[in-house]
Amino acid sequence: MSHHPPVCAVHVKGQNYRIKTSYASTTSLSGTGTMRITSSYKTYFTIGENDVYELTSPVLTLNNLIIGTTYLDICETMTVKSLSRPEQKCEVKFEPRGFWGEICKLTGKTYNGKKETHKIHGNWNAQLSLDKEIVWTRTPYPEKVDWMYGMSKFAIQANYFPKRL
Repeated sequence: MSHHPPVCAVHVKGQNYRIKTSYASTTSLSGTGTMRITSSYKTYFTIGENDVYELTSPVLTLNNLIIGTTYLDICETMTVKSLSRPEQKCEVKFEPRGFWGEICKLTGKTYNGKKETHKIHGNWNAQLSLDKEIVWTRTPYPEKVDWMYGMSKFAIQANYFPKRL
């Protein structure tokens, strides 16, 4: 890991999966925020023995650092490709919030070859649907979330290890 320039590599191995990630990025400053531009970011997920997926990350921006309420935005397109079945892929477009835009909106499609198989839509911080079925809903934030830097219960508990560790 390096902070200047930001470079990172991660390898996680579980009972039936592996995750490998590496990225290098640059930071761009605008009038009111920063933008992390990823110059090389790839994540590889291996499920079981043979299912391998490659994820290409979208752009991440941190806005209103000087004036207004600071917010995080994800924009552009994320692609997930199956390396074991190259005809299968998923493209998710993250809509930038903008001044009047809907917050955290995304739309996407899955493909088998050139044929569209499913549609994805929702908000990446609240609820996601595949076709018309809700497949994920955010767990409610704990009480006094603003006192805890906006972290979820999971993120807060990750800081407290069991005594046996």
